[in-house]
Amino acid sequence: MKFDCGLHSCNKVCHSGDCGPCIFSLPRSCPCGKTKSVTDCSAEISPCGNTCEKPVCPLHFCQEPCHPGDCGPCTESMKKTCPCGAKTKPLPCSKVFTCDSKCKSQRNCGRHPCNKRCCAGTCPPCDQICSRVLNCRNHKCDSLCHAGPCYPCTQVVEVLCACGRTKVAVPCGKQRSTKPPKCNLACEIPPECHHPSRTPHSCHFGRCPPCTQICSILQSCGHHCQARCHSAVEVLVRSDKERPAGPWELKNSPDLEIHEYPCPPCEQLVRMPCLGGHDETPMKCCESRVVSCGRPCARKLECGNHVCQLPCHEVENPEDLEKFDSACDECSSLCTFKKPCGHPCVLACHRGDCPSCPETVRVKCHCGGMTLKFSCGKVARLTQAEKNDVFSCKVQCPALMSCDHPCTQLCHPADQPHSLPADCKKKCPLKCPCGRIREQHQCAKVLAGFKLVCDEECHAQAKSRKEEEETKIRLARELKEKEEALLQEQYDKKKGKKRPRNRYHDEEETPFLKEHWKKIAGVAAVVAVAFIAYIIQTV
Repeated sequence: MKFDCGLHSCNKVCHSGDCGPCIFSLPRSCPCGKTKSVTDCSAEISPCGNTCEKPVCPLHFCQEPCHPGDCGPCTESMKKTCPCGAKTKPLPCSKVFTCDSKCKSQRNCGRHPCNKRCCAGTCPPCDQICSRVLNCRNHKCDSLCHAGPCYPCTQVVEVLCACGRTKVAVPCGKQRSTKPPKCNLACEIPPECHHPSRTPHSCHFGRCPPCTQICSILQSCGHHCQARCHSAVEVLVRSDKERPAGPWELKNSPDLEIHEYPCPPCEQLVRMPCLGGHDETPMKCCESRVVSCGRPCARKLECGNHVCQLPCHEVENPEDLEKFDSACDECSSLCTFKKPCGHPCVLACHRGDCPSCPETVRVKCHCGGMTLKFSCGKVARLTQAEKNDVFSCKVQCPALMSCDHPCTQLCHPADQPHSLPADCKKKCPLKCPCGRIREQHQCAKVLAGFKLVCDEECHAQAKSRKEEEETKIRLARELKEKEEALLQEQYDKKKGKKRPRNRYHDEEETPFLKEHWKKIAGVAAVVAVAFIAYIIQTV
């Protein structure tokens, strides 16, 4: 706030209350400070007229009368020695004395001389630029010249990947020891082989890996090469395993050259037909050739009846497996066709029908009693009517009619009916019922029902035979009773019983049995046979 004078302001710290009177209205000293007086705050204090005596230097005082403002420079004369101490000269006290001698001392950097004129021994710091090459070997130190090592380079450089699209910032000088950043972007180096693009792989340093794509070059055989790409193959010229001659030689890096190799032989499987066109065999394309399959040719020979038995051979038309080819074997077989008569053909194999059969055949006549000889071809040409006539032996047919006599016709075919029994003229023996009368009569008469009748003599013989049979039956019955009695007697003897014997009967019959025992045994045998036959017929 300003004082009451309105010209000056209060310089005190903000306070409460009135600021008081203006400070320039209070008693003020003269310029030299020896007297004080009070004047208007707007007027200056005038000099007092006394000697100023203010110190103008550490040794002298101002000898001017009191005056406003600063005292001038010290004008007292005195001998002065230059700061380096080399020279002395009288000069006003206010003037500085320096000689022209240059300081040969080293500055604080230890590299540059001081070269300051009349140096007092305290050489100033070096004001030149250091300009020493920093450890990065790329830049110079831009600081003031100094002692000791320079500060590290403050520049920042970028370490790039192989393609330059991925980068990392590192201090200058560290780029050699810093591993380049890993770049995941695709490598864009153009391929060295014939493919339009490389196998996809990430960005990298050095040579790209060998191409692993399929060659796919169209070969002369018409197939695409299926081998691994071989149009840009790295070939080692000098190995890195060669030892250097001495420690002064650097380790050798391997030398590689790019060579282009031709496509290998095509190994794609192809199906090659055999010489005869029977089968197709899978082969490698580079080894494909037409070979024999080893099977018989099987094409029809010129005869048209047999097939070629030569192993599979080259033919003009392999597609046709049946057509005769001039390279096929000649047929050396006999004709294998059987003629209608059934005989084989004796000619060499030929086309068309076989000629008339010259074989002699033996044919039974119709009745089978004779064997006739004919030419087989002649027989084959006969009609059925002619065969019926030729195959007849002209002898009476031996076939039996129902009357059991031979047929009255000459030898005739089996399908021709035999003669009827009514025409049979053979003599047949006839007997009367008892069999005593025997006569011969024609078969046709016998079949018509003619029979012989027994006469009186036949009846007399039948009656005597009947009596004789009754006698045989009676004797057989008695013989049987005798045998039963004998068996009963033997049984009783075994049981201990004695049966009374009829001594009269035994004495009476013994001579009769001894005389007629043979007849009795025959009658018994006949009766037994008749009885057995009856039983068989009944069953």
